[in-house]
Amino acid sequence: FRQTADKIGWLDSTLWNYRFRPMIALFQDMCLWEFTAYYEPKSKTTAEKKKQTNEIRIDEEDDNPDKCNQWEFSPNHPGRDFICIKKRKIASVPMLYYKDELPDMSE
Repeated sequence: FRQTADKIGWLDSTLWNYRFRPMIALFQDMCLWEFTAYYEPKSKTTAEKKKQTNEIRIDEEDDNPDKCNQWEFSPNHPGRDFICIKKRKIASVPMLYYKDELPDMSE
């Protein structure tokens, strides 16, 4: 769970961020592992939050990660007004969390 200083909250989840990722060519066929390894949520600045949604289009149409490094989540993302997605400076290795032992994938 994540919330702003004004106590406005939303479910903070990597899966929700992936589900409501920007729907541009760059992200359209991207798998969860790649999304998590190369992109992360970023809190919007106060100035970005104050702008109207149609004014703040943070490189929403630009799907070239070399030209831009920040995009809006899709309109249904519960935290869209407060966070956006940005390209990581250094890729990370996504972690799997499991209880007890790894599941047997051969079954």
